[in-house]
This record gives sequence, C-alpha cells and structure tokens, in this order.
Amino acid sequence: MKYYFCEINSKKQSYLGKLVILILAMLVSTISFGVKLGTIKGLSKLSNYNELKDVDVSDITTLKIINGIPRQPGKGFSGVAVLYLDGKIIGLSTIKNGKNHGKLYAYTDNGQLIDAGEWKNGVKDGESKNYYEDGQLMNIQIFKNDVLTFAKVYNQDGSIKSTYTQTSGNRGIMEIHTKEGNKETTMKVEVIYKEINRIVYSYYTFIRDGKFEVFDNKGRLLEEGTYKDDEVVSSTKIDKFLGFIAQDSTYKVNVEDRDYFFKTLKEFNLKGLTEEHYKEQVKLFGSKSFCSSLGMVIPQYYIFEGEPVQALIESYLLKMSKDIKKVSKKYTELNDKDFITKYFKSYCKVPSESSLSFVKDYNKDPKALREFLKNPVIK
Repeated sequence: MKYYFCEINSKKQSYLGKLVILILAMLVSTISFGVKLGTIKGLSKLSNYNELKDVDVSDITTLKIINGIPRQPGKGFSGVAVLYLDGKIIGLSTIKNGKNHGKLYAYTDNGQLIDAGEWKNGVKDGESKNYYEDGQLMNIQIFKNDVLTFAKVYNQDGSIKSTYTQTSGNRGIMEIHTKEGNKETTMKVEVIYKEINRIVYSYYTFIRDGKFEVFDNKGRLLEEGTYKDDEVVSSTKIDKFLGFIAQDSTYKVNVEDRDYFFKTLKEFNLKGLTEEHYKEQVKLFGSKSFCSSLGMVIPQYYIFEGEPVQALIESYLLKMSKDIKKVSKKYTELNDKDFITKYFKSYCKVPSESSLSFVKDYNKDPKALREFLKNPVIK
C-alpha cells in the first residue's frame, strides 16, 4: 500500500502523522495484550474458570450452530470461538486462520469440563482428556495428526479400566481390566476404533475384532479365541488348575462351577478325568454353581457308607460347604452339614435311576442311591 503525504500541507501532514502513529499504537496494544477470556459472558460458570479468566487472546467470536453442526469462523479469524447452547457455554476453541489450533474445551450444560484437547491446523494432535460429570478423570488420549495412538481409561475410583495402543491406522491392542469380587482378569484383544461426533466434542468407541486372550491376576492364560464385529466367533478355555485346553467354541459352561470342579479333582488327586467327564456331570446334576462337584462327591459318601474312607469324603464335603457358603446368598445360617443338604436339594438335579447304574459295581442299588440324592443327609 502506498501513502502520498507529499501532496498535503505541513500542518495536515503533522496531524495525520500523529494519527497514524496513534492507530499503530492501538493495533500493537490489541495484539500484544488482546482481550481477556474473563470478559466472555457466562465464563464464570465454568468449572475451570480460574484457569481461563486471565488468558489474553487477540479476538473473541461466537460460533453458530447450523443443522446441529458448529460453523467455524472465516479463514481470517484468529482468537477464541465460544459456543453457546440455550444461553450457556458448552464449548471454547482456540482458532488460528479459521481452524482449531491450540486448546479446545467442551462442557456440560452446568459448566462442568468434560473434554480438554490439543488441536493443530484443524485436527487433533497431542493430549486430550475427558472427565466424568463429577470432575474425575475419565481418560487420557494421545493423537497424532487426527489418529488415536494411545488411550488410558479410568474407573471413577481412579483404577485403570483399559488401555489402548495403536498398531496401525485405526487398529490396535486393548487391555481390559475386570474385577468381580476377588476375581481379577485382564483381556488383551485386537480392536478397531470409530469416532462418534457430538456438537462440541467427539468420542471413540472400540469394536473387538481379532484375536483375544484372557489372563488371571497372576498372568496365567485362562482363555483365548477370536472376535468378529464385537462377537466371539471362537473360544478355547485353558484350565487354570490342570493346564489343558478344556473348552470348545460350541460348549457354554458356568465358569465358576467348572473351575471348582477341576479344583476338586486336583484336591482329590484324581487324574485322567477330562472335559467330557465334566460335561457328563453337568448333564446329570445341572449347571448351577458347585452342583457338578457335589454330584461327584455326595454319591461317594453314600457308596462308602460305614467304611473308613467315608470320614475322609465327609471332610471334603464339609470343606466344600464352607467354600460354597462364601458366595451363597441363601442358607448360610445353617451348619455345614445341613447347608450341603439344603443347597443340593435346592439347586442341583437328581439323575435318573438308569444313569446311576454304575453303583452296581459297588454292590449298591441305583434306586436307593437316587432316593438318597433327593435328601442327601450328612450324618
């Protein structure tokens, strides 16, 4: 731009010169000190107000929502854009030349911060954090050029719920930590992530798709298999007591019952029994927790009645009673012997007489054993 001061008289030239200097000074002042975010209407309602109120920016504008989508300011705008919904701030974004560049914040309608992320030239690049509505940290995400490379998700008590590590593109490995009572497991599974967009922010959902492994809290493999579109298409259970493959993809079991069954086998030092034996026990005595194990031991108590070994079998039954009481919701006020009787009668099946014919090998009557199983009293 050209300025033609030579054609103006000296007084006017002096006046205009001062005016130009004044305007330049004002421009420098605006750029250097800018506008404080604390002047934004409604900012004091935000949970991170103290962090933001004294921040200087070059300009402030208000975004419009058209067809449910916030419209970015023009390409020439640099500063902070504010997004309102029903008169309340739900978003703040730092803009450079019309694109998100710097911090972006998203809020609930009561002003609680739920998303704080770094952007660069219009895409996510850097660290992003999401928060529960009570302010607790929900997750930390790392992006590189709009691609999620790492994520860690927390429960509201601060414990780690899961972690994600990118392998390529939108695929990665996720570790999912689960705790139910005293039982802790970790699943490692291949996943695909997808972005779900909202008015101000976006979040990611993970679809299990590929191989998976499940470990106990001591790092022992419990299960392995394959997911497709978030559904199990094959699964093999690894027995954590005996160390052999024990479940195929077509056989669904009560895991608690099955694990206890093989634990009981180990304690009895019984070898050679396989998954087929367990399936048969479930068929005979039902799939309710502990029924397969009780169905294995209680008939032995009857068969060896009056013999020295019966006392040993009784001791196992009383131990089983104590184990089952720990997780049972009923009848725990009974003594250990009565509890076994009540639990078995309430939850377990009584096999048919023909399926108990094996007791003939011990000179016992199948019919009599079946009657005993209807009310298995431990004397």
